[in-house]
Amino acid sequence: MDPRDASIYSPTSASPVRVVPPEIIEQRNFAKAAKDRGWRVVWHKTNKPSTANRGTPDFIVAANGTTWWIEFKRPGEDLGPAQKAFAKELRQNGVTLYVVNSAEAAVRLIELDLY
Repeated sequence: MDPRDASIYSPTSASPVRVVPPEIIEQRNFAKAAKDRGWRVVWHKTNKPSTANRGTPDFIVAANGTTWWIEFKRPGEDLGPAQKAFAKELRQNGVTLYVVNSAEAAVRLIELDLY
């Protein structure tokens, strides 16, 4: 079964059960979609050591002279303390941190601004 499939069948039920894909699946889908569109992407993965500042969003995306700072969160999940502090610093500099829960939402965010 494709891990990107959002519905699976429970072994005790014949009806589909909604499963929220892990953030990494959505992040991978977004990274591919951004690359396919020719956008420049910096992906701050947290699964390995990094020299990025604590709280740095998952993605920094540049397209057509505009930059987006994007954090992926599961529905209902909040930013952590370091992420909130980072977002505050961005706001103080006139920059918005966007929080999305799907690759589709991130693509739509950028495309709505571009076109």
